[in-house]
Amino acid sequence: MKPSFLANKVSIYAIPGLLKGTKVADLNRPQMMTTRIRDIVCQYYDIDPATILTTKSRKRELVFARQLIMYFMRKYTKMSLKSIGSEFAGTSNGKKKDHTTVIHSIRTVNNLMDTDEGIRTQVKHIEIKMM
Repeated sequence: MKPSFLANKVSIYAIPGLLKGTKVADLNRPQMMTTRIRDIVCQYYDIDPATILTTKSRKRELVFARQLIMYFMRKYTKMSLKSIGSEFAGTSNGKKKDHTTVIHSIRTVNNLMDTDEGIRTQVKHIEIKMM
């Protein structure tokens, strides 16, 4: 006997509706996922999400939060490095971040996680909040 959920045929057009509200659906919508990443990182560090993408501040806390957002965007979305950089308009002399800034951010976060237990713990806590 087949389970009841296998008894009904599902149209390919019905699948997005069935997946609505799941994490899998979020991964297929980069803008939704990037907003979620930004909001979770900003909440964790008590930073205003509206300004994190546009502030020109080079305060350590803000710089690291931006780097972490880029790291998670690359890890959890299919966005290109250029697309990730373009999310950060006006944070440096009114220009968008380019792909090399994103590469640097990802490497910085990876290096810090390798060498700093506190950073590694923070990253894990943030990832748990995203799940």
